[in-house]
Amino acid sequence: MKCCKDKNCPAHRIAREQNDFLNTLLERKHEGNIAADRKRALKISKGKSKEPAFQYIGDTFVIWSLNHYFNNARALNDALHRSKRRRYRVAYEGAGLTKTNNKKKEGRSARFKRKMEELRRTKPEQMS
Repeated sequence: MKCCKDKNCPAHRIAREQNDFLNTLLERKHEGNIAADRKRALKISKGKSKEPAFQYIGDTFVIWSLNHYFNNARALNDALHRSKRRRYRVAYEGAGLTKTNNKKKEGRSARFKRKMEELRRTKPEQMS
C-alpha cells in the first residue's frame, strides 16, 4: 500500500479493506464490539441477585415446560395413573362406599404405656 496512494486502486482494494476492518476492531467501532459492550453493561454484579443463574439483566429461564413433560413418557404415565386413582377415590367416597379411618396410629411405646395403664386400672380379680 505504500507504493500506491490512489484510493480507487483495484490491486490494493482488498488490503485496504482488511486494514480498515482491523482499525475498526482496534477502535471498538465494529458492530460485534458494540454488541459485546452492550452485553457487558447488562452484567449483574455479585451480590445484586440471590439467584446465581442470572448473569445479565433481562435473562429469562424456563420454570416448567409442558413440551418436556409430555415428552417424558414415565412422568406422563405416572400422572395419568395418579389422576385415575384420584377420580375413583373421589367417586367411591362420594357414594359412601369406603370407610374412612381417621384414627391416628400410635407408636409401639405409646401402645405399651397405654396397655400397662389399662392393666393397672383393672381389678386383680378380673385378671385371674
